[in-house]
Amino acid sequence: LSGVGHGERAWLGAALRHRYKSGKPKRDDVPALSLLTEAERAEARTLGRAIRLGAMISGSAPGVLAGAAIRAQGGELRLVLAPEAAALAGEAVEKRLAALAESLDLAPRLSLGAPAAA
Repeated sequence: LSGVGHGERAWLGAALRHRYKSGKPKRDDVPALSLLTEAERAEARTLGRAIRLGAMISGSAPGVLAGAAIRAQGGELRLVLAPEAAALAGEAVEKRLAALAESLDLAPRLSLGAPAAA
């Protein structure tokens, strides 16, 4: 990655790690993570978890996310799925929403309705 320093590469790696893996890393002593502050680690974790949730909802297919809306409001992270996306409102989406909400110190809330209602 031209023009990207070691710290930025470590941040991207940390975000991607959280996109593809859930839970706590088996090794916290990864040398590259020492390039990041605790705030940068938390930011990378939040971004990775958001991408993980979005990929689950969309099936990584373009255009599907238009049937979903997410908003942080009143101490909650609220995800609204269109009624035709009700099949997505399962345990995996709930767990990923909860993980993202936890990163933001919010309570997760999943509902069905008009996505504009988030």
